[in-house]
Amino acid sequence: MKLSYQGKVFTGLLSILPVIGIIGYFVFFIFFFFGNFFDAMHGGRNSLGSSVFIGGFGIAFVFLFLAAICGTGMQIYLIVHAAKNKQFDDNQRLVWILVLIFVQLLANPVYWYLNIWKAEDSTEE
Repeated sequence: MKLSYQGKVFTGLLSILPVIGIIGYFVFFIFFFFGNFFDAMHGGRNSLGSSVFIGGFGIAFVFLFLAAICGTGMQIYLIVHAAKNKQFDDNQRLVWILVLIFVQLLANPVYWYLNIWKAEDSTEE
């Protein structure tokens, strides 16, 4: 699988996007939930209504949904890439596929960097 420079950059962004989405979810959750919680504990003068509170969780779940969709798509692409990579012997191929399946969040960016970004175009197929 030969990729252009733009293709490599695009796949790199897609492989790191689930990590950014999950970090964004946790940051949003901490600030939104705990901000409202502590405000309610101190009298609730600036407390948001329950509909705004529930709507805020809807925004947080958008982060998780996008991270899940993007992560699943990239996982499938990278597993296919690992299965077709001619640079790997059978053991390396099996190890990379298992690592991509079981440690997706961390393995996707690592696999992209080592085997797509740094790969020479002449040796990929």
